[in-house]
Amino acid sequence: MIQSYLKAFSQLPDPRFRRVILLSLCFAVVLYGVTFVVLGWVFGELATLAASWWETGGAILGGAAVVVASLFLFPAVLSGFVGLFLDEIVTAVEAEHYPTLPDTRPQGFLESLAGSLRFAGLALLVNLIALPLYFIPPVNAFAFLLVNGFLLGREYFELVALRRLSRTEVYALSRYYRRRLWWAGTFTAVLLLVPFVNILAPLVGVAAMVHILQGLDMGKALPVVVEGPGRGVF
Repeated sequence: MIQSYLKAFSQLPDPRFRRVILLSLCFAVVLYGVTFVVLGWVFGELATLAASWWETGGAILGGAAVVVASLFLFPAVLSGFVGLFLDEIVTAVEAEHYPTLPDTRPQGFLESLAGSLRFAGLALLVNLIALPLYFIPPVNAFAFLLVNGFLLGREYFELVALRRLSRTEVYALSRYYRRRLWWAGTFTAVLLLVPFVNILAPLVGVAAMVHILQGLDMGKALPVVVEGPGRGVF
């Protein structure tokens, strides 16, 4: 897995990555601003419900809460929406390292958009549920890594694998290699916590997942029976 991430980092200067990196940077600035403003409004509305004696302290705590919540929710939502551009990264990685692979099945923009919106919504919902834990150090870092490691491992694997495999095969692989995928997602989640690096984290994570997929022993996993659609671990 470490080798997969090293290969992903080494390809960042690739010209085919530059457009996605620039789009990610622009999107990150806008998204963080929107996240900060929305959360500021939400916490501001909550503060108006507080008793008058608590208003000053509530304003201070509310401001701190906005900063903390923005830091933890921003990476999760960014990772989902940047998924719109990650297919370009997968194509670049495959062209550089696996040029003999057969053509992928065609995926339209609407399919990519639906998948990205689904993941962004799921990531936002799960992180909102976990939000109270994000205010309790050091539980916050552990909770963030646990939740987003699972989400990122699942979604990035599906993003990469569904280009070449059926959904049933993807479920079988994700069930058999669930721990490896969770660790891969957790490593990407660690990168999401590092300022500035977190903008590149989705790109690095999905590029590394291409290498992880190509390194899996398909023969061991694909005989696993998937009991009906949607019943895989991921």
